[in-house]
Amino acid sequence: MRTHAAIAVLTLLSIAAPALAQTVHPTGSMMHARQGHTATLLADGRVLVAGGRNEMEVPAVAEIFDERMQSFSSNAALVVPRSDHTATLLADGRVLIAGGIDEMGAIAAAEIYDPAMHSFTRVGDMMTPRVFHTATLLRDGRVLIAGGVGPMGMLMTAEIFDPVTDTFSMTPSMMLSRSKSTATLLPDGRVLIAGGGVITMMGMMEMMGMQQLDSSSEIFDPATGVFSVGAPTMTYRSGHTATLLPNGTVFVHGGTSVDALSEIFDPARGTFSTAAQMGAMRIGHTASLLPSGEVAVIGGESMMAQMVSMIETFETPSRTFRAPAALMDPRVLHSAVTLPSGSVLVAGGVDASMMTVATAEIYTPAPVRRRAVRP
Repeated sequence: MRTHAAIAVLTLLSIAAPALAQTVHPTGSMMHARQGHTATLLADGRVLVAGGRNEMEVPAVAEIFDERMQSFSSNAALVVPRSDHTATLLADGRVLIAGGIDEMGAIAAAEIYDPAMHSFTRVGDMMTPRVFHTATLLRDGRVLIAGGVGPMGMLMTAEIFDPVTDTFSMTPSMMLSRSKSTATLLPDGRVLIAGGGVITMMGMMEMMGMQQLDSSSEIFDPATGVFSVGAPTMTYRSGHTATLLPNGTVFVHGGTSVDALSEIFDPARGTFSTAAQMGAMRIGHTASLLPSGEVAVIGGESMMAQMVSMIETFETPSRTFRAPAALMDPRVLHSAVTLPSGSVLVAGGVDASMMTVATAEIYTPAPVRRRAVRP
C-alpha cells in the first residue's frame, strides 16, 4: 500500500505541478504523534494543536505552530487528556475544548485555553459525556454542542455553552440521534446539522447504536432554541465534511456514502443539489476554505481502506474540482487549518503503514487566475 501511495504521489506531482503553481512542502514535525486531535487558528495567527492519541499515549501537552518559524513548540498541558473532542475558538479569543474520549470512554469534561495566559483551565462539565459530537459558535458568542456518542450509545441531545458563565445548559433535543454529523453556521445565524450514523473507520467500529447511515438534515434556530426537519441530502453520509462558502451556500463532501458525489446546500431554498464528482471517495479527510473561496479537500482513505494522497480543490463558480496536487505523506485522521498566508497546515494522522505520525506539511494553493477587466 505504501509503494502504491508513493507512486500516486509522484505521478500526481509530475502531472499537476507544471500546470498549476500549487505546492506541497514539509515543515517541522509536531512534538508528539497524534490522530483524533484538533488544530485551531488563534487570533494572533498561530495554531493550537491539542489532544489526540497515538499507539503509546494520549499526549497531555498541547503544541503551538508558528508559521513564521515553520515549527511547533510545546505549550501548556490539558487538564484532562483526550482525543476526538471538539475545539471552538470563542469570540474573546479563548478556545473551548469539550468532550472526547479517554481510556475510560466518552467524557463530559470541558476546559478553556487562554492564549494570553498560555494555560488550560477546567470549566463546568457538559451535561452529557459525548464523543464524535459537533460544536458550533453561534452569532451571540454561545456554542451549540449536539449529538455524538455517550455511555449508552448515540445521542440526540444538545446543549449550549455560555462563555459569560463558562457553563453548559440543556436545549431541546435534535430530531434524530446523530454521530459524526456536521454542523454549519449559516449566514442568517441558524445551524445546519446534516448526516451522521454508525460508520467503520480504519477497520474498527467506532460508534454504538442501531441507527445506520442517514441522509436527513435538520436546522437549529438560536432564536427559538428548537431543531426542525430539514431537506434530505442527495446521498447517505457519515464522517463527511461541510464547508460554508463565501456565497452563503454549504459544500458537503466525502464520508461514508455510496459514491464520490459532493453536493451544495442552499439556505435560501432549503435544498441540496448535486455539485461535482470527486476524483476519489474518501473518509477521515479534511476540508479547508481558502482565501480564494475555493475548498481544499485533503487526504483521507477510501471505503476500501486505501490511503488517498490527493488534494482536490473545489471551485465554487464552476462547481468543479480542478487538477489535483498530492500530499508528500498520505494520511487520514489528520488536522488541517488555513493559515494567515492562505496556505494550509496539514499535521499528524495515520500514514500508509497504519502508524500515527508527527509529521506535518504545508499546502500552498495555486493563485486564482482572474480575467482582466477592460475599461
